[in-house]
Amino acid sequence: MINKAKDEINEISSKYYIREYTPLVIILGTFQFTLIIICVLLFGSWKWIRESKLSDNQRNINIIYQLERILLIITVPFSGIALSISLFVLGILINITSKKILVKITEIYSVIILLQVHLE
Repeated sequence: MINKAKDEINEISSKYYIREYTPLVIILGTFQFTLIIICVLLFGSWKWIRESKLSDNQRNINIIYQLERILLIITVPFSGIALSISLFVLGILINITSKKILVKITEIYSVIILLQVHLE
């Protein structure tokens, strides 16, 4: 039973995943690359912190704030990618049970979630 389910998942994913989700993966990769470039540019914005007349404590607070911003910018897209993969697997499992309407609802839900994650 488990081997049959694994075989069906492999067959469905090899048939549909590559064709339907390749553009989505390319778009997500482009977003991730863009966000990494933004993070590198944020590193360059630290120059004003060194040149400003802030006390050491305020400089440390600004640096911690920038590091938190960079961490948030990097981790949010990765969580979106992980979420899209999990929703894709859920869609495959629902597809195996032959409930096509649930597959469409899952796909719509995953697109909405991905848009929300990338807009944060």
